[in-house]
Amino acid sequence: MRVLHLLDTPHVAGTEKHVLTLAEASVKLCGTQTGIVCLKGSPLERAALALGIETLPLFKGKNILSQVASLTAQGVRNADILHCHNGRTLLGASIVSRNCRPRVVYTQHFLDPGFQKHWGPIRAVYRWGHQAVNSRVAHFIAVSEEAKRRMVEREGVSADRITVIPNGIAPDLSRVRSRVDVRRELGIGEQTPMAVCVSRLEQEKDVGTLVRAMVEVRRELPDAMCVIVGDGSQRAALESLAHQQGLSEAVLFAGHLGDALSVIGAGDLLVLSSIAEPFGLVLLEAMALSKAVVATDAGGPREIVLNGKTGLLAPPRDPVALAGAMTRLLSDRTEAQALGERGRCRFLERYTADRMARDTLQVYRRVLDGS
Repeated sequence: MRVLHLLDTPHVAGTEKHVLTLAEASVKLCGTQTGIVCLKGSPLERAALALGIETLPLFKGKNILSQVASLTAQGVRNADILHCHNGRTLLGASIVSRNCRPRVVYTQHFLDPGFQKHWGPIRAVYRWGHQAVNSRVAHFIAVSEEAKRRMVEREGVSADRITVIPNGIAPDLSRVRSRVDVRRELGIGEQTPMAVCVSRLEQEKDVGTLVRAMVEVRRELPDAMCVIVGDGSQRAALESLAHQQGLSEAVLFAGHLGDALSVIGAGDLLVLSSIAEPFGLVLLEAMALSKAVVATDAGGPREIVLNGKTGLLAPPRDPVALAGAMTRLLSDRTEAQALGERGRCRFLERYTADRMARDTLQVYRRVLDGS
């Protein structure tokens, strides 16, 4: 079986990590011939090549749809599955698949597609276009039950055409550096209560609620710290908010780090404060490290985190509730450790890369069998 994954984004975030993990696990576990169609010179291409995964180039500045069509028509006729991971590549693949061998599979990584931002006739046109493209898809994969539910409600995709396959990861825990070393580099004491947030600093991630929550946390735990790993368009505003709230010394903006896993390992818990999250890969990284998690009760986290058993959930946009959950675990490391250990068991049962690859391979086989 030959599978090509298609994704034309210029950066590496959750979706790109998913593609790399799935491709690598499919090759190692199932022996699947796997390639990735991606932007030439992009971080995704470099990461794929470093893993020994074949890449086929798309070129920035040129029409993506025509490039996907050209690649598919010229060099991909021997592929069995075109697995698309965003709307642009799906459109190109669906057009070409009318006259070519490959069957199209599409993973919905988000709760809402981009056309939801439009209104009136434009939105109606986009909706019609999505439905037309969807008719060319052999099968859909959703990363969470919430993503599936919204596809059914929003686009009228039949539920039996969607398989939910949660993301899986294969973190290299051998590369996680010691808690003492990481804290020393951050300037944080070994016994200081420390929460970690790994997130893009964008509006939908609502890191502002976490900053406000730290005001409440510090009332109970005056020495508590929060390390925020990540970057984005909201960083300056968030740093300003932290300063206004008197948290300049309590909230550390570490920026993008290649070793975020070690920072998670050095913390006492991981926090995810998104307004709505389609999945939440960083939760899996914390669970793999046996770290307790505090997340918002929205979308993917609701399915990943068993409230009170593997972590705690708080309502979105509620800094007081978020602070209460954080303070509870930062104050009681015995409970935090117990939640973290149960979280690791849940990770091993449900969220490994091998499990994700096996479940995805089953979808491919059903598609090729015509079932």
